[in-house]
Amino acid sequence: MSGSLPPTAARRREFRDRGELARSRDAVAAAALVGAVAALFVTAPASWAALERLLADALRGAEPGASGHLAARALGVAVWCCAPVLAAAFVAAALATGAQLGWPPALRWPRRDRRAPRPGALARALGPAPLGRRVVTTVAKLLAVGAVLRLCLDPDLALRAHSAASLRASLAELCGATLVLSAFAFAALGLADYALARLRLETRLKMTPAELRREIRDQEGDPAIKARRQRRARRAAAAAGGTP
Repeated sequence: MSGSLPPTAARRREFRDRGELARSRDAVAAAALVGAVAALFVTAPASWAALERLLADALRGAEPGASGHLAARALGVAVWCCAPVLAAAFVAAALATGAQLGWPPALRWPRRDRRAPRPGALARALGPAPLGRRVVTTVAKLLAVGAVLRLCLDPDLALRAHSAASLRASLAELCGATLVLSAFAFAALGLADYALARLRLETRLKMTPAELRREIRDQEGDPAIKARRQRRARRAAAAAGGTP
């Protein structure tokens, strides 16, 4: 049960030590997508040229016994095209995860209750209602991204091409715009999910008056015991001062 008082620094430290932070998987996935799209745009010309050369050599026909060499080239081209994109996605996801963990990183996951679960807890967690909520949330996100693409893209762009070269340019433009808009849409959804996680965390961090008094008592000692010690100290000082 959350309270209404703002959290103290000690309470924030306590939550961080327990690994209770604002986490968003959607934000990490969106960061990975943005990194992959950025790397794809940077490496696309070189990757496309390598694919064209490979396709031209394959269409010309290989010499007898050279099929293994062509397969090895195809594997190398695939690695050449995919490796920068995957590396950029991994780095972007790692940076997004590190930004959520803070510095120094809070590498501890939230503690779970080790007591025996209540009967039916697993069934409720994996039941139709939670599964339905996840499905509805996923479908809503995909519909939001689709709406953004529908509003921003021109679906008739490729149909207005008058030659093979213009068709290729139109398709490349359409694919590039789709990737960029999808990355931005998913990034916006990821930021919104992280903001919601921060809001939930701040709500849990709020303290009740009883929690605040208990924290002060733990840090400074029980006020009643502290008052008794002060009275004893004053009596002892008075007694010592009155002794000749």
